[in-house]
Amino acid sequence: WSRAFAVSRMLALFAPLAVAFTTLPPRPLLPRMLPGLGGAGSRSCLDCRSPPPCAKFGCAMPSLEQLDAPLGFAGWAIIATYQFVSNRYTAAWSSQNAEARAVWTRYILEKGDYILGVQTLRNGLTSASFFSSACFTTLSLLIGLASRKTLSALELVKYGSTSLMLVAAALAYLQSVRYMNTVAFLFQVANDQRDEGTSRGTVMLLMVLSHHMWTAGERMLYLLVPSVAWLVGGGPAMLAVSLAILPILYFKDLPAPTNLLATKEPSLVPYAYLRGHFRFLDIFGFNTALEVAQQSVAKSGDYALQKYGLESAQWPPQRPVEG
Repeated sequence: WSRAFAVSRMLALFAPLAVAFTTLPPRPLLPRMLPGLGGAGSRSCLDCRSPPPCAKFGCAMPSLEQLDAPLGFAGWAIIATYQFVSNRYTAAWSSQNAEARAVWTRYILEKGDYILGVQTLRNGLTSASFFSSACFTTLSLLIGLASRKTLSALELVKYGSTSLMLVAAALAYLQSVRYMNTVAFLFQVANDQRDEGTSRGTVMLLMVLSHHMWTAGERMLYLLVPSVAWLVGGGPAMLAVSLAILPILYFKDLPAPTNLLATKEPSLVPYAYLRGHFRFLDIFGFNTALEVAQQSVAKSGDYALQKYGLESAQWPPQRPVEG
């Protein structure tokens, strides 16, 4: 008991000191002075810390909002550059498709197979009408979405570019529908020589124009993808999608191979990159399709050689040259 009494007396003596120590106001932190320097000229150690490089030279990293407009316009510049350059090398593919439409029209007019012609036109009319209606519907939804809020200048450019692509695609498909409707009417009277206002050439011209309008609408739909990416994801997404869509546009703009069985076919040279180091870009399965087509063409050539005496080494089959 004596020991416990002594401990209690010591706690009673030190308790006021502990309370007083814990209730003292905190002392403000004062900067330490550099040793050896005193008086008014002394500097604190906080002053001798060198500022970071970005604070000294003003090289702060820009935010995503600041990069939105530059990256977005850079994406459009890349697409415009590709379009300008590719027009010099992909004109053969466009002319080849146009020639196929003209040859098809000539076949229908010469054979008089108007039922096949009208059925084929009906398929094209249905597809073009659907795309045109879908573009106009999407445009109305986009305008309704944009009218609900106050748009900044950059947002106005985004919505404007997307709307422009939709309007251009819709009008192109609508013009294609108009041409095909006219061709459907002129099929029956193109061979009538009593009227000089309509001829086979007129029908072929309208069919080629319909193809051109279809191609323009399809191109606008491809360009709509990066525009929507800019509207939804900002400049970084726009730039990434613009770079990713270039291989797709390039593959679409290549000329179609003609002679598949020749060992050195010029029309197959542009597709060589899909069979080399850039095989991962073959998202459309061109190599598999080419192998199947080559096998089918070889069988067709053998059949033409046996039945008609045509050379099977080329496609279309040609008669062997008589020496």
